[in-house]
Amino acid sequence: LVALLLAGHFSLMGPARAQENAAWSVTTVSGDAQLRAGDAEWQPLTSGIQIGIGTEIRTGVDGRAVLTRGDEAVTISPSSSFEPKAADNGMMTRILQRAGSLRVKVHKEPDRHFEVQTPYRVAAVKGTTFTVSVDDTGGAVHVIEGLVEVGGLSGVDRILVRPGTTASVASQRGSKVQIGTTPRKPK
Repeated sequence: LVALLLAGHFSLMGPARAQENAAWSVTTVSGDAQLRAGDAEWQPLTSGIQIGIGTEIRTGVDGRAVLTRGDEAVTISPSSSFEPKAADNGMMTRILQRAGSLRVKVHKEPDRHFEVQTPYRVAAVKGTTFTVSVDDTGGAVHVIEGLVEVGGLSGVDRILVRPGTTASVASQRGSKVQIGTTPRKPK
């Protein structure tokens, strides 16, 4: 089951004006926030540094951070973990979210893509501002601005999600995408 769930992803159409492998700038940090590259020891995350591909970031129960790269911004909520990843074609920004909640903001541009991969089988495209939440029970996308398409990897179960609406999927194999109006928060 875990192997199947690790195949999931969220993706969003948006710009990646900066080079896809360019570093992210840490603009704001508060509370417990840490980083590590590869197998190195965890170190405090500080404002003003650059985060490259493959650097994992995690926040504690009181930690928050904001990372920017060109027009893209990722706000990391408490008790979250994510890592910028490389993409295949230079037209894609990809991050791996392991836990917690991220708020992602990108500007819509037809030839650029933004993708958030999670442990669950959901995909989202065509939006501008949204949050992604992940925990042991499943994952959710809450749309703040724009339009997001959410669905299973098979491509069969696709739903357009409008502002103020949340699409979620449980971690159990075969779970369908559910639509609601309340943002789902990790436990």
